[in-house]
Amino acid sequence: MRLFYVRILFSFVMLPLSGQTVPKKQSAQQKTSDVLLWSDEFDTDGVIDDTKWFHQTKLPAGGSWYNGEIQHYTDRLDNTYVSNGILYLVAKKESFNDQGYTKQYTSARLNSKYVLQYGRIAIRAKLPTGIGTWPALWMLGQNITEDGGYWANSHGTTPWPACGEIDIMEHWGTNQNYVQSAMHTPSSFGGTVNHGGQSIPTVSTEFHTYELDWNAERMIFSVDGVVHYTYNPEIKDANTWPYDAPQYFLFNIAIQPSIAASFTEDAMEIDYIRVYEATATEVTPPETATNIHDDFEGNGTITTWAEDACEMDTAFANPYKETMNTSNTVLKYDDTGGAYANIRFDTSANFDLTANNTFSLQVYVPSNGITGTQPNQLSLKLQDGSQGSPWLTQCEIIKPLVLDQWQEIVFDFENDNYINLNENSPDPITRSDFNRVVLQFNSENNADKVVAYIDAFVYDDILSVGKLQTQNIPSFYPNPTKGKLTIEGPMEKVELLSVGGQKILESKTNELDISFLPKGVYLLRVVTSSSAETFRVLKS
Repeated sequence: MRLFYVRILFSFVMLPLSGQTVPKKQSAQQKTSDVLLWSDEFDTDGVIDDTKWFHQTKLPAGGSWYNGEIQHYTDRLDNTYVSNGILYLVAKKESFNDQGYTKQYTSARLNSKYVLQYGRIAIRAKLPTGIGTWPALWMLGQNITEDGGYWANSHGTTPWPACGEIDIMEHWGTNQNYVQSAMHTPSSFGGTVNHGGQSIPTVSTEFHTYELDWNAERMIFSVDGVVHYTYNPEIKDANTWPYDAPQYFLFNIAIQPSIAASFTEDAMEIDYIRVYEATATEVTPPETATNIHDDFEGNGTITTWAEDACEMDTAFANPYKETMNTSNTVLKYDDTGGAYANIRFDTSANFDLTANNTFSLQVYVPSNGITGTQPNQLSLKLQDGSQGSPWLTQCEIIKPLVLDQWQEIVFDFENDNYINLNENSPDPITRSDFNRVVLQFNSENNADKVVAYIDAFVYDDILSVGKLQTQNIPSFYPNPTKGKLTIEGPMEKVELLSVGGQKILESKTNELDISFLPKGVYLLRVVTSSSAETFRVLKS
């Protein structure tokens, strides 16, 4: 990261964000171009090729480089030279006076005289070590208004970050062996919001190839072919995508105030930089997920369920065998109070909601497994992991639950009301890029306990869960209530119970007065000729 005019350093996160920076191999279907557009192999010893590179040495206004850096950049051979096919950028501890300022460290900062708009960039490099060292291989918009930069006088029209910045690789000595790629745009106010990285144990002892594959649709960052970040905003405009214009390369080592007292000298070594034609956007339609189901009796096609902030058992003895569900085993979901308790599974192919947009399951939620004042509901989220920051978009349907009985629920993304995480996301039934299902009982960030049982999950499969029963389910209002409850729908009687199941009141009318009871949570049991359904009531 090389921020101008703004001091934001969020990059010292020791571990990558969950789901965002886990390295993964590039898809075997991705075909890269071998058409070489520009390169420097650094095969002539001595000074760098000044037809390709410019030494940026002019200090910014105020006499110091951005982000509190404490070095002078020079154009001396001491700090930049080529030897045996390797470019050396050398950071040194030495007193050096330039432009009226004396600093105790020197280094080098190169601007390329070559610009590109879209391409596949490969840079083979070995990095320095030491707390306080900050080497980077990066890019800036040719139109940046940066006094002292090679392109400023001829093309400078746009300040940072509106010009766009692409950090192909940066490394901090305080976080040895972790390399990061990042984007800086007006949408993030220049801050390090869009980024990903990976740990490489030999980052300073061996050469590694740092790559960026940039076309009009996305940017893919990798090291030695292992992808750790993709930038692909849904909306591409001047705020999120100032990358439809040329950019130039920068190589440098900055020195931070935290530099170790023992530091004397170290170098970033660069074997080559090569720019190829950009890889074309894949046009092959994604494989469609079909035959997705799980009966939790060993007959499912879902290979792996995972849990977040809860406990799960995918082969739990069914504790509530009834006419609707006589399965021997079910999935038990136990939210013990996690802030975002859920269970989920991924698919190797995508759900094509243009063809099939319904998900079904059976569920049982016992009232005695709930604490607190949670809403009785089940959320099904579909998430998109095709973008490099996985789960960047999601669509959610929430359905109410009836307690103490098995029920069949259908999530219909064509006819049900849904919520898009990003309000600009397209209608879900036009999409074919979701590949994760997340199930969550009650509401997010709720620290109360809930236990639930799930069976017969199905999407696009011959295993029929059955149609949602169209029974006339009773309802009541208001909830919360200060006194009277009104019950609507068929009923023979209603019972008010404590949360422990002890009967407090009973009535055969459609009104129940609980104004004399203390504030708290109660259970309302509505008995009909064919069923008995339990609801939670909050007396306020």
